[in-house]
Order: sequence, then structure tokens, then C-alpha cells
Amino acid sequence: MNFSCLHQQNTKFNFLSQDEMNSLIKEYYEGRVAMTVLKAKYNLPINSHFESNFPWKKSEVVCDLCSTQMIVVPHHRDRNPNDPQCPNCSHINKENCRCKTCCEVEYQAYLEDRKKRDELILNQLILEESQKIDFNKLTSEEKISLGILVRDMSSDYLTHIVPFRTKENWKYNKSFVLPLVKAKILTVHPESDYDHISVKKNKFKETILTVEFHKMKWNINVYKDNLSNLELYNYLANTDDELKLTRDEIFLYWKKIAKDEALKYFAYNFNTVLNIEFERDFAIENLLEYLTNHFSIGQIYNLIWKYTNNTLRFKTEQRVTKDHVSNYLLKCIKNEAEKIIQNHYKLEHFGKPKYIQDSSFSDFFFDYILRANEQGYRITPLEIFERYKSESDETQDLGEFKTVGDYLNTFKFLSVNKESFEDNGEDDLPW
Repeated sequence: MNFSCLHQQNTKFNFLSQDEMNSLIKEYYEGRVAMTVLKAKYNLPINSHFESNFPWKKSEVVCDLCSTQMIVVPHHRDRNPNDPQCPNCSHINKENCRCKTCCEVEYQAYLEDRKKRDELILNQLILEESQKIDFNKLTSEEKISLGILVRDMSSDYLTHIVPFRTKENWKYNKSFVLPLVKAKILTVHPESDYDHISVKKNKFKETILTVEFHKMKWNINVYKDNLSNLELYNYLANTDDELKLTRDEIFLYWKKIAKDEALKYFAYNFNTVLNIEFERDFAIENLLEYLTNHFSIGQIYNLIWKYTNNTLRFKTEQRVTKDHVSNYLLKCIKNEAEKIIQNHYKLEHFGKPKYIQDSSFSDFFFDYILRANEQGYRITPLEIFERYKSESDETQDLGEFKTVGDYLNTFKFLSVNKESFEDNGEDDLPW
């Protein structure tokens, strides 16, 4: 064996002759003699890293980086032999080398790739930002939602909308924000954290960005006359004073809020009380469409609470499947609602449960649009229609219909205002 007792190696075996060293290494690696026997035989010091004190073995391989003759550092006998490495720079002549030089080269390549990626993302975001939308072309719902965003989520200097994850309750308001994102009314701000943006190419070789919804800063991508960015934010914060909302527009936004509040209470009762994972589907959506035509949010809370308790007993006694439990709960609520409507029974209004997360959209709408404050959860659809009935309102009069629900089921109303159900469960959005 050709071993190199290099000066920089601090070996504890210097007292052994070359022949003794060769014999020791042969017994250790080839004979696999126990270390306790070897230590006693050669009078070696006790050391937990036995093989680390062996002298290095010279190699005929030369370092690709500095042309130094490479060596093989001793290794544990239960592992694969080490590759030759450079005693000068620790390089290994392989692609997976982790020496300081190779790591630095790899890091510089990473920085260069990252720079190109960030420039690509920035250019894409600037392009989106340059295609602004006229504020006057937004729907009333979009204007109200923007006003809420500016009031509750603006940065300190009114330059952008801060990431939604900075306020815990915003993760429950995706149904209000996603329409703004999809319509390009909200675009990702160029100062967002690009670590949460993925870059892909579609089949047409076009750049597609996928963003993590709650971790982005957002830019309000609209213009209003000649307003500056600061003036626009101030204007949007007071949008409720400028809007001339029709009865149907006010009701539709209330309906959206009512569904959102009911969904959160449904989710709590499914997950916590019934111990069944909540899944928003068409059955629940259709039930909420019906309930929000006739009842206040507080009355819907009442129905959900009452029949969740009944369903829990049914589940315990009958030992039925999860799907059966879910269908049973929805059917009970629907039957009770129909009975109340048909017989004109009174249904108590429940307050908002303390364990249901507050909603900035609900608070804003009740306080600034309905001017109802905490009583917003007690307002019924009929009261909304009666309160906002005016001669200038172009919406159809309720006189020829028995209930608000009858009017809402007319072709005229549904053809203009009916929303399609979408399950927006993912946090990653294509851009």
C-alpha cells in the first residue's frame, strides 16, 4: 500500500512502523478484526473515530481544479470507499462534488438563474399592471369589495394591498377577493415575494405564473379619471358614499355575505360537532340559495344549530355513513324552512357565534352600506327590499309576488343576477 503521511494530517499512529501500519489497515478493512482486539494488539489509544487517524492513501488521480495529486481519506469499513479528493481544495472529480469551490460555482449559477427568473416575473407583472381597467366599468359588487380592501388591507403609505395572510380572518374571505383577481382588478404587486411564485410554460410557450394567493402583495389595477394612486386609494375608501346602488345590487351583495357566513357555520358544525370533514358542494350551495331568499343570517344560524344537534343524535343512534348524515342534515333544514314559509311561522334570529371568524366584508357591508351595524345579522331579504324600494329603482315591484323568493325566481332576475357555483379551494392561482 502506498500511504502518504502528509504533514497536515495529525495522526495518532506515528509510533507505528510502515509495516505495522500496513498490517493494521489490512486487518481492519480485509480481516474485519474487532477494534478492541486491534487496540490491544497494537497498543492503540481509545478513539471513537478509529479509522479517521489512518494515514491518507496516495492516488494517481489529479485534481481538475488545481492539478494537485489527490488522496483517499480513510473511511468506516461498513461504508463504501471514499472517492479520491484533493488535499489542497477538497475537490472530487465528480458532478456531485460539494467542495467549497464547486459550491460557490453552483451558488453563482443559482444566483444567475434566479436573476433571470425574477426579471421574467417582474416583466410579466409590469405587463399586467399596465393594462388598467376603468373604474366606471366595474360592477357595484366589485366597487364595494375594493372599498373594503382599501379600508382594511392597505399598506401604511397606500401603495398596495398587503398580503392576506397578515390578517387571519382574510383566509375566510376568498370568495369575495377571487372575483377581483380573476377579473384582473387585483394584480400581483411587483414588490411581492417571488419565492411564492412559480413560473411555467404552456403548450404555446407562453409564460404562466402561479402564485400563492395569501402571500402576495396586491396592486389595484384600475384608474379613475386623472386620480393619482394615493387619490385613488382615498376615493375607494369612501366608495360607499359615491355608489348609487339599486335594490337588487344591495340584495345580491347581502346574499353573497349571507352565504359566506352560513358556509363558515356549516363548516364548524360538520368538522367540530358531527366530526365529518366539510365539503362545499352543489347540495349545500342549492340549500343556501334557497335559504338566503327567505331568511336572515341569524335565522339560518338557528336552523343549522337546531338540526345539527338532531343530526348528531341520529348519527349516534343509527350508525349511518357520512354521506347519509350530510344528506339528512340538509334535508331536515330544507323541510323545516319550507314549513316555516308555508305556515308563516316566526323563526328566532340567532347572533353570530363567537367561535366563527369575523369577516371584514360583513362588518363593512352592515356598517356602511346597510347602516345596520350589529343588527345586520337580523335583516331578512324582505326587509332589504322594503327598505330600498324607491320610485327611481328600475327593479321589478314585489306587489304581484307572494314572497321575495318568488320574485327572485323570475326569469328576469335570474337571467341577470344568478351566480354559478365554483369551488375555489386551492390557494395557488394561475396568472
